[in-house]
Amino acid sequence: MIAYKAENQFCTMVGIGIMAQIAWQVFCNIAVVTNTIPNTGISLPFFSSGGTSLILLLAEMGVMVNIGRNGERAAQQRAAAHAQRQAAKAQRDAELKDRTINLDDARRARNEL
Repeated sequence: MIAYKAENQFCTMVGIGIMAQIAWQVFCNIAVVTNTIPNTGISLPFFSSGGTSLILLLAEMGVMVNIGRNGERAAQQRAAAHAQRQAAKAQRDAELKDRTINLDDARRARNEL
């Protein structure tokens, strides 16, 4: 959902890539545990004792948090801009309605002359 709601396409692709990498690790570990594939040596995400893997996964999660925060901010900005455009459209429609001549009023005015 974070990647889906990201502010631009690049952030979406980065988010999908990070989640795919973690999903691949999870898939490999489940396959090793169920003895579907031989032991591959891929570390279990967030639980293995290897320091490098843990540091990189936490850094990736930091990127995902940043994408999520920027996505929320971008969504709020889009909503505010949409509301502003709707208000401007309503104002233009009201001005146009004031300037529009009603045909019945025009006929009555002509008949009064």
